[in-house]
Amino acid sequence: MAVECPACVWPNILEERGPSEDPSILLTGKARIGDTDARIVAIRVNSAQEWAPDFRRSVAEDSYHENGLDEVLRMALDEFQAVASELGDLLGDSRPSVVELATGHYSVWVIPTSFRS
Repeated sequence: MAVECPACVWPNILEERGPSEDPSILLTGKARIGDTDARIVAIRVNSAQEWAPDFRRSVAEDSYHENGLDEVLRMALDEFQAVASELGDLLGDSRPSVVELATGHYSVWVIPTSFRS
C-alpha cells in the first residue's frame, strides 16, 4: 500500500550558522511538509570519514570550541549515524548519503522544529 505524501516546500538557500572563521561548517534552512514546519540541518563532513565534522585546518580550534560547537557537531553526527545505520539495516540499504554543496560535502537531515504532545 502506498501513502500519499503531503506537499513539501524546501528552502532555496541554506543559512551559514558556524563560527565567523568557518561559517559553512553548519547550515540550516526552513522547510515545510504539509502543515508541519521542519528544519534542514546540514553538517559539513570530512570526505574521507563521512561521520566526522570537516573542521578546517586553517581555522583555530578555539573557534570550534566556542559555545561547544565542536562537541555538538560530533554528538549530532554520532546520533545521526546510529539512526541511519539502524534504518539502513531495517530497509536493506546502509550506505551513508552525503550531499555535495558549493562549500563541501554535507550530512543533511530534516528534523521537526518542535515536538507536540
